[in-house]
Amino acid sequence: MTIADIEAALAARIAANLPEIAAEGFPERPDDYRFNHNLGVALVRYSGTVFNEVRDIGVILQESQVEFEIVLIMKRLRGGSGLYNYLDAVRLALTGYRIPGTAKFWPVKTADPVQEQGIWQCSTTFATIIPAVEVPDDEVLPFLKQLTTSDNFGDVTTIP
Repeated sequence: MTIADIEAALAARIAANLPEIAAEGFPERPDDYRFNHNLGVALVRYSGTVFNEVRDIGVILQESQVEFEIVLIMKRLRGGSGLYNYLDAVRLALTGYRIPGTAKFWPVKTADPVQEQGIWQCSTTFATIIPAVEVPDDEVLPFLKQLTTSDNFGDVTTIP
């Protein structure tokens, strides 16, 4: 599961649960982005990863907390079509949502709403856990020619 896959899945989840607003990945050039939806938009953006303690069990294994920010841009602050309503709706749509290969998502924090030229904007960060596992190099191992096993009763078996 890549960052782009998770971003797309989150945008699709929001679009399926809140079809009246637009939901898409964060624009490549935010300064050139033009908000032109009649109600609002949810923009999904990767916002970082924290890697937990390494467990070395012959290969490197870590849990990583991956965070995504959902930026809501709305024309209104209050009411059914307002920012407050959609902050709650996005939280309900994503809390507990699980993408294959990840843990369930949970909300981490919501920023203070800001207003500029009559447009309201606010973001909520959601996190999930995904494994970070070493991809081993192709290593040439010696060919197994004989295997000897012993059980708890003292029986020994040799397989040529």
